[in-house]
Amino acid sequence: MATLAVSGNTLFVGGGFTTAGGIPANNIAQWDGSRWSALGSGTLGQNAGVNVLAVSGNTLYAGGYFATAGGKASPYFAEAVLVWPQITSGPLPNPDGSMTLNLSTGPNSPSRLYSTTDLAAPVLWQPIYTNLTGGLWQFTDTDTTRFRTKFYRLFAP
Repeated sequence: MATLAVSGNTLFVGGGFTTAGGIPANNIAQWDGSRWSALGSGTLGQNAGVNVLAVSGNTLYAGGYFATAGGKASPYFAEAVLVWPQITSGPLPNPDGSMTLNLSTGPNSPSRLYSTTDLAAPVLWQPIYTNLTGGLWQFTDTDTTRFRTKFYRLFAP
């Protein structure tokens, strides 16, 4: 028996299986319209199948007789955040020397954009924009001309 849920263009399938479309997946998988992939490390335990799935906002809820989900103790119930902030393109150089990044963030999940000029430990990430919430954003960093390299990270605290 399988259970289904949809969020945007993604179909989530839960049940008692170890592969989805030939891809290793422990009892929960996702279909993006062209390929299957596992949802994290899935669920594990004796009779670890997923019996019910539900989506509310950016969260997928799973219920079943599993002991762990995503490698964490989650007896019978787990949740997965479906939308993480991501840099969708960039950094793209502009003629004036600035850099443009396109970002995607989830609703009700404020994100922060950080930058650094050196990835040697310890990395010192400096916040350059905070409170990016819900939707698509375009950010142009004009503080680039004095640096040979610059790295960016988008994070939801």
